[in-house]
Amino acid sequence: MSDLANNAQSWVHTDLGHQVIAAEQATLESVFSHLFGYYLVQIGHPLFGKVTQSSLVNHRVFVTEIHEGQPHEGDSIVLASPEALPIACNSVDVVFLPHILENLATPALALREAYRILRPEGRLVVCGFNPWSLWPRWARHAQ
Repeated sequence: MSDLANNAQSWVHTDLGHQVIAAEQATLESVFSHLFGYYLVQIGHPLFGKVTQSSLVNHRVFVTEIHEGQPHEGDSIVLASPEALPIACNSVDVVFLPHILENLATPALALREAYRILRPEGRLVVCGFNPWSLWPRWARHAQ
């Protein structure tokens, strides 16, 4: 895992991180409650796992490079890189990228992989920070 990813993982566990995650979860629950299909793939940290449970998607799969904890009942975990997903083309109804793009050296590859596995009319949900914003620097000093 890169230094940037380690910083992001540690930031999530601060008070400010908890506030941001709670605000995002409230918004995302309403988004996911309108999504349906057979397969939802979440790439990255399983912190948002309970949010995806509000969706009408039958099967949820978490793709992560590091296995942390147990999935929710009926969910699966796949250990893989976001830039090389072991998932068939055009096979997924929803792909969720929670704060993964800003932590990758090559985010374009992860987006290309997400597009590759999405079926036609599939949905891509992205949650992230602007990497050129001053807010992450301010947030680090506010801790």
